[in-house]
Amino acid sequence: MNAMNHRLLAVALFVIIIFSASDLLAVIGDWHNFTNSNDSKAIISDSLHVYCATTGGLIRYNPETEEIEKLLSSDGLGDKVLLSLETDSAGAVFAGGSNGTISKIEPDGEIKTYLFKSTTNIRYNILDLVADGDVLWVAADVGIGKFLIYMDNGGFKEIILRLGDWPSEMAVRAVKIIGDNLWAVTDSGLAYIDKDNDFPQYPPFWEIYRRGYNGLPDTGLYCMESVGDTVYIGTENGVYYLGADSLFRSSANSPSRKIYALKNLTSGLTAATNAGIFQRTGDNWEHISTDSLISQSCRGITEDRQGNIWAAFSNGGFGVYDNDYWNVLTIPGPVSNNIEDIAIDSSGNLWLAHGNNKGVTKFDGENWVNYNYTNSGIGGNAVVAVEYDVFHDLVWFTSWGDGLFSFDGDSTWVNFDETNSPLTAYLDEYISISDVAIDGRGCIWALDHRGSNPPVVMAVHNPDDSTWAVYVQDNQQISDNYQLVMHINDNNIYVGGTDVNRLNFGNNSTDTEDDIWSDIRPLVELQGGVFALAMDPYDRLYIGGEFGLVSHDTYNRTDSIYLPNEYISTVRSIAIDGLGNKWIGTDLGIVVLSTSRDDDNQKTWIDDFKNANSGLIDNAVLHIEIDKTTGFVYVGTANGLSIYESGSEAPSPDLHDMAVYPNPVNVKQGDTKIEFLRVPPDAEIYIYNTAGELVRKFLYEGRSWNLKNENNKMAAAGIYFFYARSRDKSGCGKFAIIR
Repeated sequence: MNAMNHRLLAVALFVIIIFSASDLLAVIGDWHNFTNSNDSKAIISDSLHVYCATTGGLIRYNPETEEIEKLLSSDGLGDKVLLSLETDSAGAVFAGGSNGTISKIEPDGEIKTYLFKSTTNIRYNILDLVADGDVLWVAADVGIGKFLIYMDNGGFKEIILRLGDWPSEMAVRAVKIIGDNLWAVTDSGLAYIDKDNDFPQYPPFWEIYRRGYNGLPDTGLYCMESVGDTVYIGTENGVYYLGADSLFRSSANSPSRKIYALKNLTSGLTAATNAGIFQRTGDNWEHISTDSLISQSCRGITEDRQGNIWAAFSNGGFGVYDNDYWNVLTIPGPVSNNIEDIAIDSSGNLWLAHGNNKGVTKFDGENWVNYNYTNSGIGGNAVVAVEYDVFHDLVWFTSWGDGLFSFDGDSTWVNFDETNSPLTAYLDEYISISDVAIDGRGCIWALDHRGSNPPVVMAVHNPDDSTWAVYVQDNQQISDNYQLVMHINDNNIYVGGTDVNRLNFGNNSTDTEDDIWSDIRPLVELQGGVFALAMDPYDRLYIGGEFGLVSHDTYNRTDSIYLPNEYISTVRSIAIDGLGNKWIGTDLGIVVLSTSRDDDNQKTWIDDFKNANSGLIDNAVLHIEIDKTTGFVYVGTANGLSIYESGSEAPSPDLHDMAVYPNPVNVKQGDTKIEFLRVPPDAEIYIYNTAGELVRKFLYEGRSWNLKNENNKMAAAGIYFFYARSRDKSGCGKFAIIR
């Protein structure tokens, strides 16, 4: 063994003392998901739990222990947006989603998912479920499904697309078993058939009641229930019942409300309405107290084994009534599941812009705080972008109608609009700021979307001296004011919309005298506009939009980058991690482009994530933000927040805290490679065994090691050491391979 190897081994042996497997991150690859689960759609109970279907997953609550569990698609559910619930006689819970899936949660916790399929590939809302012995009847946007619960672990026997002489593929809002009949509630009226009919797909076997006939009101129909032999219908304007003479009549003193659900509880017929809950007592309907409710719009009701009434509320959580007032449960999480932008402040807090009138959410890793027009300086219009200002410890927000805002994180809000800034309004009414960015001198840049009189496109503000500089629509600078996104790199700001422009703003951000404009003209047409811009460590600009992904280098060369087949869609976000890898957020998930190329000098996709192959909460990715010091990847989607522990941290400045993952490498458990953590992309890596023999050497460039030696044979089990050298710095680590 030569002298160099002896020296490396000596250093490596010293590292044995200071490194251990417990020091390494054991959570790389973990996903953590957060949703708003307070928009409730349905509620049921069994002997132990209350279940609530929400647009942010399934909530399971134990009233005795007060334990709350949340189940999401990343836990095995077919969908996180749930619309209906049912239990069967064996204690299983069924949850219907907005994507045509039905999830069955067994009493032992096992989850199975089934897909409602019609004659098309469209996935439909599962609007209602009712169990009858070994059959689960499924109401969907196009008809009724007959699901056999115990047939080959469950499956659909048939899909009924036409009821009577009504048009085919009509939405069925609710299904109900009353006596020997299966009833269906549709927009056109009511239909019923003998539930044991062997040919429910034959339309003439269905009997129908049309809206506006036989006393049935010509208005929206939503639900039904039975009390004894009497059928009750929940409508747009109260409760109706079917008399013995086959005519419908309004229930006496029925609430003139939209009736979303009817339940025959032990305490009487109960209605969930858009104004709270009403219960029939004798010939009257009593309005149950709304004290302590967050929302009075009730979407579902049930009762527990003690006879307590539970209810699910639209944007109001769910709760139990104790005969005086409501005990409401809300689940911590973002205020909205639509997350269009994310910023990280110096304390590690996440700031989420929701792109709607819900405002913004702050998350400190444990607690959630919402700021909106009722409790802050934010206006009532959509907040679409957020950026943290490290120079002044401020968070900046842009609004689609109210201008630009700053917040000190405590109590001081400042709104910049036409009264105190050069920002101008669209149609003299809406100041729509599409993006905000902060340069290296702490100046604030804002895009004024469609500003007029004058047509301001971009403005820059220096908070230290309160000065502004303005850029108006100008063929020599920016030819239109439909710009949507910007990116700052050194003294250059790139502005994207219908095309991409670059401004070198020189040494003074608010002095326009030294400005140099250049028009970036990619060789491909940016159809549909630019939605994302990012610069990698090698000064390559990446451009994303409906056209896909394009890169542009300092030599004015353009390269169309073809996304992997399963991800070909609109690119809405681009983020660069600590190793220079590009994380591309699309409408179909995330793909990661390596800093290095393969042996044929081709671009290399090193990772991909979607709901089907990872814990990503939703495939519609709107924004990706990466903390380069931790390797955490924050993903804002149309249906919640995902946090991924990538391990792609920024390189160690002195190479003294490098590591590998996993450690140990357990080949028997499926480990096939080693990832290097906090290693610079330009580092040379040498791997040695305990005898000091060189096993493998290579240029890192963000690559993993496939456990093969220089002869392309698998390395044996044992202890290994790695040595990394980057310029004038070097460091060591150790790991084990188990076979």
